[in-house]
Amino acid sequence: MSCLNSVRLGRNQEQLKILYDARGSEIERLQSELAVARADVSEDGRRLKHEIALARGENDRLSVQLEQARQVHDATIEENRALREELQTLRAVLDKQEDAKRQESITSDRSVDRLSTFNCSVEIDFGSSRVLGQLGCHVARTT
Repeated sequence: MSCLNSVRLGRNQEQLKILYDARGSEIERLQSELAVARADVSEDGRRLKHEIALARGENDRLSVQLEQARQVHDATIEENRALREELQTLRAVLDKQEDAKRQESITSDRSVDRLSTFNCSVEIDFGSSRVLGQLGCHVARTT
């Protein structure tokens, strides 16, 4: 039995050595994978930090552009408001000028009518005076 035990013990030790060697190889393989994974994570971390820095820079640039666009927009709104006010003022002035022109036209038409009436009256008076003058001359001759 001792020989048999010794053979079994030797086989067990061989199996344990094989298992121990396999375990050692597996640990080395896993350590190697872990090192690669750590390197990948580290590289990914650096890449992500770089992308974040770029994104922040882009965000800052876009923020500046947005602020400039807002300023231009506000200035345009103010300019449009001022132009609308100026347009309203000019329209009011134009309306007043057109009203004044209409009044002048009405006054002018009335003056023309008065002058025409006066001319007719003068012509009638002149005509009557001529007729009277001719009659006076005619009457003086006959007497």
